[in-house]
Amino acid sequence: MTSIAAKSVLKLGEIITSRQIEALGRGLGSLFWLTLKSRRELAIENIHKRLDVPKEKAVVIAKESFSSNCQSFLEILLNPTAKKELKERLIIDNAHYLAEAIAAERPVVGITAHLGAWELLTGCLSIYAPADREQLVVMRKQKNKTLQNIICSLRGANNIRIVEHRNAVRPILKALKNNAIACFLADHNCSRSEAIFLPFLGKLAAVNRGPALLATRANALVLTVFLTRQPDGRLVFHCHKPIDTAKLEGTTEERIRLVAEYYTKNIEEFVRKYPEQWFWMHKRWKTRPEHE
Repeated sequence: MTSIAAKSVLKLGEIITSRQIEALGRGLGSLFWLTLKSRRELAIENIHKRLDVPKEKAVVIAKESFSSNCQSFLEILLNPTAKKELKERLIIDNAHYLAEAIAAERPVVGITAHLGAWELLTGCLSIYAPADREQLVVMRKQKNKTLQNIICSLRGANNIRIVEHRNAVRPILKALKNNAIACFLADHNCSRSEAIFLPFLGKLAAVNRGPALLATRANALVLTVFLTRQPDGRLVFHCHKPIDTAKLEGTTEERIRLVAEYYTKNIEEFVRKYPEQWFWMHKRWKTRPEHE
């Protein structure tokens, strides 16, 4: 049953178009905006406080973010045809940073956020990463087994290896030591045991230290990447200058903190630039430091 469902969704991904995804995303976004009152209010309040904008503007940004988020989730369906889809629509910003990181015979840790067309980033990975280097994406396990299988099938459609985050340390470290490329989403709330507390949009937030820990242990290059939508339908792949964990000074914990600060700062920069494309309905600041 599960494999049949996954195969059916993969088949759908081969025929659905980006225009259809956009229309469906806007429709679902409007529906969720009307029906998910608590999430709507949370998004508006987060934007109002964290971006320091009037409530009226916060409502406009929040409503647009609902449509953008729905489109983002649906874009997972495009992964089977991502290479063709992206080659026709993609612009690369700071391509030299990406080229240098890929060309180096070093392990690479890529960090992104639930911003823009983030589901299509695995397609970017399949286009630009060498075929002889293993490519991994870490994801949270879904409670529903059918949904889990479908998501893994779609995200792994381009020879990407999917690793469940609770059991990621050993397989990711082993792969990184063989110069693999491992990718993480690092903008959501996490438990206190997993967290480093860092300023994020003006308030301390629980930042997942896992990607920084693994990168530091593997002496990896770390770079943040984002895929944002443009009004004309094109996509811009943004790549920041990598940070080389092998060159960082200090204790292990100090190096881990420096890496976490690097990707948290870059995520904040892009949330401020593209607020309507970020996942504001999430309880980002839920986990608090012990002293609070």
